[in-house]
Parts: sequence; C-alpha cells; structure tokens
Amino acid sequence: PAIGSAALWRWTMKGYLFLAVACALAGIVQFYAQFVFHAPWLFDFRPWIPNAIRGPDFYNTTNYVGALVKSNGFFLREASGFSAFMAFALVCEMSLQRRRLVMAVLALGLLVSYSGSGLLALAVAMLFPLGQKTLARLLACGCQRDAQRGGVEVAQFRGTGNVLDAVARDRRIDRG
Repeated sequence: PAIGSAALWRWTMKGYLFLAVACALAGIVQFYAQFVFHAPWLFDFRPWIPNAIRGPDFYNTTNYVGALVKSNGFFLREASGFSAFMAFALVCEMSLQRRRLVMAVLALGLLVSYSGSGLLALAVAMLFPLGQKTLARLLACGCQRDAQRGGVEVAQFRGTGNVLDAVARDRRIDRG
C-alpha cells in the first residue's frame, strides 16, 4: 500500500487488532492458569530477561486483588497497560469490522485485567457520538454558550446526544 493511503491505514489497524487479540488470549489464559499452576513465572517473568535489556525495576508486574492476580497479558509490564491496550483495541474493532467474537475476546481480556485504566479509557471513548456532524454540533454548542453568557442552553440544540443534555441540565441546576 502507498504511504498515507486508506489501504495502509486499514492494513495497520488489522495488524494492531491481530496483536491485540493474541495478547488478549495470552492474558485470558494467564488469568485462568493461576488456578492450576502456581509458578512465579506465570506473572513475573523478569528473571528470564537478561539484565542488559531488563530496564528499571520500579514497575509492578504482579498485582494482587485478594487471592487473585491481575492479568498483565503476559507480555506487558502491568495490568493497567494491558487494560488500556484492550480498551483501545476494542474501540478500534467497534469502529472497523464489529466482529462479535473478536470484541468478546477483547472485552474478556479487559475484564481479567481488573484495572480501571482501560475501563476509564473505554468510558471516555463511548461518551462521544462519532457521527459525521459531531464536530459541527460541538462547535455550535460552544458558540451558543458563549453567546448566552449567563446560562447554558445546550438542551435546545437537538441531536447533540444525552451527554451534552445532561451537562447542560447539571449546569442549570448548579446556577439555581
């Protein structure tokens, strides 16, 4: 594919999603394997990495939640990075092909990480209605707010979505 082409972008996204699904499967197997194997290498693989390329030891590869260990996808340093990786891949899959099996694997990978980083990233991504006119609507709401100065009347602007309506309602309640 040519540089900067849509074909290259789609090829890159498919490659990213392939790696994300592979990592999700590794994380799912890692999480459920802790009930069968109690080996330290299952979550903390630092002793296997040579000192020259290991890097600093201030990251945490093993995070406990009660008696369980959070999955880090086996290849990632922390559960929070694995969780964010799964959330971004889930958003990419939802915007590209929407394959249910792939989305289920990514969502299960997100769940076994037991980390809020990915859940927060996914929540923020889901707040935005990603239609063609979204940017124009948001700019119109901002201009309308600046023009009115005293209060926010975003709820009058139809089609902006529930999030903007809720923000407008909350701001009106706060101002009395």
